Amino acid sequence: MTFRKICCSISLLLVLAAVPVCPLSVFAGTSSAVATDVPSRGSKKSAREASLRLPKTVVPVHYDLSFEPDLKNFTFQGKEEIVLNVEAATSIVVLNAAQLAISDASIAIMSETALRPAKQATGIDKKAPGAGTTQHVSSIDLDEDREQAKLHFKSSLKTGRYVLSCRFTGKLNDDLRGFYRSAYLDSKGRSHYLCATQMEPTDARRMFPSFDEPEFKATYQISAVIEPEFTAISNAPIATKEMNTNGKAVVKFQTTPKMSSYLVALIIGELKPTRTRIAAGVPITVWTTPGKEQLGEYALSTAVEVLPVEQKYFGILYPGKKLDLIALPDFAWGAMENLGAITFREALLLVDDKTGTNFLKRTVASIEAHEMAHQWFGDLVTMRWWDDLWLNEAFATWMATKTIDQIRPEWRFLAKSVDTRNYAMSEDQLQSTRAIHADVSNPAQAIEMFDGITYEKGASILRMLECFVTEKIFQKGIHDYLCRHALGNASTEDLWKAIAAASNGAINVPDVMRPWVYQPGFPLVTLGLQKSGQELKLKQERYFEAADARGSEALWPIPLSFHVLGQSTSSRAPALNSSISNSSSNSNAHSNAASNSGEASRRQKTAGQLLAFRHDSCSIDNVQGCFFANKDGSGFYRVRYAQPDFKTISDKFDLLSAEERLAFLSDVQALAVSGKIEVENPLQLLLKIRQEKDLLVLTQIVDYYQSPYPLMNSQSMPAYQKFVCLNLKPLKQRLGWQAKAGEPDLTRDLRDAVLRNLGTYGQDKETIAEATSLYHRYLNDFRSVNPDLVPSILKIVAFNGGEKEYEEVHAAWRSAKAPEDEKRFLQTLADFKHPALVARTLDLLLSGQVRGQDAPGLLAGLLTQYESQNQAWDYTRANWSKLLKLFPPMSMREVASACSNFYRRIDEESLRTFFAVHKVPFGESAVTRALENVHINVLYQESAVARVRQWVVSQ
Repeated sequence: MTFRKICCSISLLLVLAAVPVCPLSVFAGTSSAVATDVPSRGSKKSAREASLRLPKTVVPVHYDLSFEPDLKNFTFQGKEEIVLNVEAATSIVVLNAAQLAISDASIAIMSETALRPAKQATGIDKKAPGAGTTQHVSSIDLDEDREQAKLHFKSSLKTGRYVLSCRFTGKLNDDLRGFYRSAYLDSKGRSHYLCATQMEPTDARRMFPSFDEPEFKATYQISAVIEPEFTAISNAPIATKEMNTNGKAVVKFQTTPKMSSYLVALIIGELKPTRTRIAAGVPITVWTTPGKEQLGEYALSTAVEVLPVEQKYFGILYPGKKLDLIALPDFAWGAMENLGAITFREALLLVDDKTGTNFLKRTVASIEAHEMAHQWFGDLVTMRWWDDLWLNEAFATWMATKTIDQIRPEWRFLAKSVDTRNYAMSEDQLQSTRAIHADVSNPAQAIEMFDGITYEKGASILRMLECFVTEKIFQKGIHDYLCRHALGNASTEDLWKAIAAASNGAINVPDVMRPWVYQPGFPLVTLGLQKSGQELKLKQERYFEAADARGSEALWPIPLSFHVLGQSTSSRAPALNSSISNSSSNSNAHSNAASNSGEASRRQKTAGQLLAFRHDSCSIDNVQGCFFANKDGSGFYRVRYAQPDFKTISDKFDLLSAEERLAFLSDVQALAVSGKIEVENPLQLLLKIRQEKDLLVLTQIVDYYQSPYPLMNSQSMPAYQKFVCLNLKPLKQRLGWQAKAGEPDLTRDLRDAVLRNLGTYGQDKETIAEATSLYHRYLNDFRSVNPDLVPSILKIVAFNGGEKEYEEVHAAWRSAKAPEDEKRFLQTLADFKHPALVARTLDLLLSGQVRGQDAPGLLAGLLTQYESQNQAWDYTRANWSKLLKLFPPMSMREVASACSNFYRRIDEESLRTFFAVHKVPFGESAVTRALENVHINVLYQESAVARVRQWVVSQ
């Protein structure tokens, strides 16, 4: 699943039928069990938390489900038959159910004649229950707090196979979860509704009584009773479609492969398809509301490229019979990987070929690759419980990077994976972070697992592991893991053992990776002063960005990789001393705070080098040059150099690879904020813009030019603006406003960053005038302006605009046809700075004019802008109860996260006081992280402001 996320620090980053197993290739491989010595974070589960899990005395085998929605009254009726295995005698069947009314419940034992077809791949024959064995339920206890239904029967159910039958009714909610309704307008402005599903993590129970936990996998046969003009889409192809006596269509779908309840999908409404294309034998179709079919062609052509690449990588056939990609007008997340029926937010799937930006095309392609990777890694093989959610999301994130880099190498997604690392570190460097694998006891905790730690940190440590063990071993381990657990469930340890086995025992992957998964945070590697002929001292410690953070005794086995600047590429980088090189310690040693020597308690052969202890050293005899201690930026750690070595690396900046420069820039920025290096160090790197040639690195440096902005006052602001113009205008003169024939796609990103910063923070009059002229042309004809310039144009105009421009953007939002245009104009309203215009945008939140999925993002935009954040915060506090009722429950954590950008001590006190008594649904961790980020901002502002201003003025 792709989710929308906001992360703020000193600067803002907005940031989403059974198949044959292993038919393409089979690799043999075994692995030995390895005990976990590093504990996961969390306290002992309470009795109540334990009671939220379903007992395993009864388990589902197959569901037969039928739904009849009413899109006039926003209700639905359903009925189900669940084939069950009773594993231990019981008189109570416990299922998950929430906001459902259940009736006519009964259970019948299946006869021997009914059991014989159970071995068939298509499902279970339920036509012949044993005679006289049906029991009607004696009572039903609905526990809304635990979201469970207990069905009591008078006689005990002996072990065996049964069929549980019941009817139920529910509401088509507007919370964007479970079975919900979505509204849209047609070309004539008339309202229409469709119904859709979003089950992950724990909302299938809002659609039908179910065993709503990932490990309770079963097959599903779904039917829908719908209006004749409607279309129904589900996980499997349509088996039959007939008219009933009430004039409705009864659509029956084929039986699905064995899958978890959170992957069930059913979308019903006036939906229109693109053409269907075949890729690797799989029919692929994009579905939209009427009139938008042509906007799905880009997504369709991309999916046709992605599927064969991923199927070849996994070495396993696609696990469904078809693939539908469905664009939904209202959708809380970015996208959802339902097996065979992936759902998307419209603006993240539909692209206008004439007006769609290059950024949107990259985003759509990446999200498609992510969700399609889930069809294997998540759907075919699923984590056992939500504490291992990262198995799904981290791998899909990393796989999307690899896939898009293969089909669109000009986008340089592998190089950009360093940005993924940097984003993850911005969250993981907090004291309030969590381990990748964390205790999950209830639905709220499951939802909070969808964050940067699960996605970006998980993907980053997979990249680090792949570089450490080699790509060939990593891929073989993934293939073996999927083969071994196909149509079942697995854990983190299963993945590590599979990759270890793929190395033929050469690498103890479990020991190496456990600390990275089971303990929070990441290490800072400090290198002593580098002098040839001496030993280079190394030290590791947990890194915190807060300058006043307490120390930690945590240790990691760090796959160190060196790049020696000034030495020929054929020369070998020096190895760590023999106490560390080619050895790994056990997990107890990793967590032993007293491990201050390089003496390992147990050694095992590894590939590469591991810094596994607090202190170590390596010889630098006959090494000409300077060590850069994170070759290609693949390691998930920061590096601190002695000041003379920092200067040497800075002077040899061009000798670093693009990935290394991106990692170095991020490390230096963070270390300055935490007070571990000089405040001026990252500022000096801004001057690298004058020699830098790489487009990715240039764009990153240009984006860093906004970092001094919040620290400026009226005296230093003119100097800051001159500094921005002095360094960015030469780039503008080189790039211009118009794209040149044959220029790299990444040039567009650089042009956007340069123009945006000049027209806003730099206040360059010429750029503002040019943007205003293009803005008026754009409003007259959306296709008259290069679409990649539009985000900069609108940002510049709003940043400098008044009421007239506000009215124009507001009108353009209301009349927008393409989802991208609608989203773009709406978010632009949050860029206006005048208090009266900020007030108008805030008033929109409760007006009913903004979709529930979009309103939290609009408020978040206002909270993150320095000019509007205090006004937006006052509004948020005054209208908190109204916002809670209006916004989808899960989206309120987005509002909490947006508060990370406050930077004054008075703001910190206000936020702490408010959130102490106002709880955020599913957002406890988001609030904690936001408050810590604000504290870091306050410390940095108070300690660095004078020096930053002085440096800017001196330039």
